[in-house]
Amino acid sequence: MMHHRLSAAILLLALGGCGAGSAAQMADAVIDDDRFAQVIVELRHAERDAEAEDLENRRKEILERHGVSAEDLLRFVEVRGGDLDEMIELWKKIDDALNPEEPTPDPLPNDAPRPVAKAGG
Repeated sequence: MMHHRLSAAILLLALGGCGAGSAAQMADAVIDDDRFAQVIVELRHAERDAEAEDLENRRKEILERHGVSAEDLLRFVEVRGGDLDEMIELWKKIDDALNPEEPTPDPLPNDAPRPVAKAGG
């Protein structure tokens, strides 16, 4: 359930960053998808596993190991957040890594009723 709150936070950041400068201007300063996903997964694991008093040290360690800052993560969301399809796919990858026993469900499973177009209208 915690992963849903984080995905909601990422989505809100993404939506909020849609107008924050052109992607071309900021693209060079953005980390790649894989690094972003790896860092988010490790931060979430640390949040679940670390003692409260040790959490800040674990966060710093994870960011340093990956050579990124919290600002780099936010910048990624600001620049890339305008492409919601891409962010949804990236978040599925993160969610699956966090919950391998619970794959992210298809938003419209194959057995779900499909809308039917009316003739002549």
